[in-house]
Amino acid sequence: MIKINLIPPVERVKERPKIALPPIAIYDVVGVLVLVAVLLWIFFSCTITKSNIAGTKSRINTVKKELSALQEVVNRVNHLKKRKSELQGLVSQIEGLKPYTVQEVIVLDEISKILPDYMWINKFNHNSSANTISIEGTTFSALSLADFITNIKKSNLFENVTLKSFSKREQEKVEVITFQMEINVAFDQVLKIAKKEG
Repeated sequence: MIKINLIPPVERVKERPKIALPPIAIYDVVGVLVLVAVLLWIFFSCTITKSNIAGTKSRINTVKKELSALQEVVNRVNHLKKRKSELQGLVSQIEGLKPYTVQEVIVLDEISKILPDYMWINKFNHNSSANTISIEGTTFSALSLADFITNIKKSNLFENVTLKSFSKREQEKVEVITFQMEINVAFDQVLKIAKKEG
């Protein structure tokens, strides 16, 4: 017997292949979590670093302002140090002159004691290296000048007297005598007196 199939043939549609995702393993999840954690750490560290940089810049600007304000003080201090060293140099020079000052006072005191009345000293110069005194003076009388020379010779602080010039002239209808002399100072005697007084 013959079998006849009266049912129309059904077209068979080819099945599309199913794309199957590979199974998610625990390592994949851990890797993604680690990657997210690293990205978050980088983001937060960059943010913190930026804020630190901004804070450091503001501190640098503040310090620069303070330094510029302090620079004036530093300049002032340096100026004062320089001035102090200059003054110390001057003080040391003055200290070096002290012995000569005492000697000058002794010589001037002696000159004032032996200077006769009505005699004036116009110029007085003491050359301490040569131990000589140069005097230019004025008097009304030659006797006063003679007394002055005699007094110088009697003094133990002076050794020799040299009269350099002697001239008469009229000044305001009065005759005056002008003179120049040079006196040698007995330096040893002056030092003895300075040591006794010092």
